Amino acid sequence: MSEQNEISFIVPEDIRYSCILCGNCCRHWSISVERKIFEHLSDSSLWEKLKARYPDSSIINIKPGDNSGQMEKDSGNCIMLDGNYCMIHSEMGVSSKPSVCRMFPFICKASPDGIYVSASFHCPAVRQGKGAPLAESVPELINTLVDAEEEFAYDESVKLAPNLSTDWEGYLIIENYITDCIENGDFMDGLWESIKTIASLVYMQQSAGLQYADASAIAGFLENPPPPPFEMDGQIASHQVQFATSMISVLELWKRSFEPGYSDIIMNGGTFLSDTFEKTIKTQPFPLYLKENGDIWDSPEFIRYIRHILIWRKYLISDDNLFSALTGLTFFPLIYVWYASVSAEQNGCKKPEKNELVETLGIMDLYLFHLGLFKSIFKKFSEGIMWFAGIKMESV
Repeated sequence: MSEQNEISFIVPEDIRYSCILCGNCCRHWSISVERKIFEHLSDSSLWEKLKARYPDSSIINIKPGDNSGQMEKDSGNCIMLDGNYCMIHSEMGVSSKPSVCRMFPFICKASPDGIYVSASFHCPAVRQGKGAPLAESVPELINTLVDAEEEFAYDESVKLAPNLSTDWEGYLIIENYITDCIENGDFMDGLWESIKTIASLVYMQQSAGLQYADASAIAGFLENPPPPPFEMDGQIASHQVQFATSMISVLELWKRSFEPGYSDIIMNGGTFLSDTFEKTIKTQPFPLYLKENGDIWDSPEFIRYIRHILIWRKYLISDDNLFSALTGLTFFPLIYVWYASVSAEQNGCKKPEKNELVETLGIMDLYLFHLGLFKSIFKKFSEGIMWFAGIKMESV
């Protein structure tokens, strides 16, 4: 990281952030602690205070020889949390905090263009647009990366499908195409249009025995794409809703052991104990939410969020391959509709309003990114779409 100051940081202009001391980032997480931070803390007066307060706790669980450990929790929260304040930050300064704490809510993605900087919408200040422009946080971010000795690596090639790759320029052409599709018209229609087009690209390259498509080949293809190798039909849509239902049921049980019947309740409506809302709630059938509130995936709030994760977080290259990530994106609006609809009902509203549309993005970011629960489901669904499109799934 000695060269970090020479690396270009690419920052969105429409994201703002200043800490509002809500304490949300200190709750429910598993906090990783580097050994050098552990040694620094264990030799401090704060450590003595903590040991007196929690005589039966190790404070930080770290095994001899390990480079990192885990912060203990108190009632599900970080043991360092005092009210809404971090005791390390208050008594020893920001540089004494674990790197993962200093980094939040920033998310960095290395690329040939530089480091793309995004921010977690799980942070209320980010999703509500409170604070200074994100660019003002770059000096602090650089210091954190230097202290953490963070190194960023990236592949020169991008895997479009299990057996097809492109270069960075080719990827950016596809990213721009997908972004245009979802921003111009109905979100879901545009998303499926881009999926079918990329499926056509993969199918044609595969049929020609090619495993690599450069930027010029991709640009030429997108100028006049052929008819897609499959059409969206009721069978695919039904499978999509069933998968989304299973995903929501997992989210509602992630703090507990598995309990049968939750998928049926999500699909058909009913009463259950919700991990997200931390109380027993009554819901309507999932298809009813989709029918009555399906238009909210075209809301400015949701489109802004999707655009952010595509361009700044580089979501499409965060999975095994771009096609898997792209088909996985089809679940985002469905999950968004369910949670925004239920949130509205909890607030006594028939239809989600701006507050629910914004706050639901925090739930989305926590579950789909920070907990990373669904890569295997995305992969299975994408394999099903590849099968429909006649695309071979063997990796090369």
